[in-house]
Amino acid sequence: MTEVKWKEWRKINEMNQLEKASLAYDAYQSEDQYLMHFSDEFFFKKEIEHIDRLSEKWYAPEVEKIDIKDFKIYLQHHAWYNNLNILIHEGRAPTDWEDQVDRIIEDLERANIYKMNLFTHCFYVKEGKVHIMDCYGCTFPDEIVTFGQIDPILSKRSRNLFLQFRAMDGIVDMKEAYRYSKANNVWGLQ
Repeated sequence: MTEVKWKEWRKINEMNQLEKASLAYDAYQSEDQYLMHFSDEFFFKKEIEHIDRLSEKWYAPEVEKIDIKDFKIYLQHHAWYNNLNILIHEGRAPTDWEDQVDRIIEDLERANIYKMNLFTHCFYVKEGKVHIMDCYGCTFPDEIVTFGQIDPILSKRSRNLFLQFRAMDGIVDMKEAYRYSKANNVWGLQ
């Protein structure tokens, strides 16, 4: 049996530099798979919850295996090979990717799910169809999320966004944070 060779997967940032794809998990790629290795049980459980909730959607992530013990989720290789972030940078993204992302967002909203991390690296393309990933960023309008729960994975830019919507008790108004993010194109999708 051949040993699987993994290498770290990185996204391309606004400065055209490679950087860590997520602060919620370590991302790795092999020839056949994309590996999400979470260090925090909270985000791992959120990922699994929303993967399950969205499993029947046309844009759902294609999970090959979940390792509950080691907080690992394996996706098909399209997640790294045809990651939307890379495809856009290389000029290979489907011409209708923005329309597809808009349809995904609308469908999530109809289901009362707000995906707080709608950055291009949180999508991949398979056979011309856009799929989501990084479902740990999904929340419900009435879900109680404290700033302390999400702070470990926030970039400086994201931290400032969520601080604006943190109440005195530490609970973040995720609905308002989502609305603000969408209205101000925080994700850079437009």
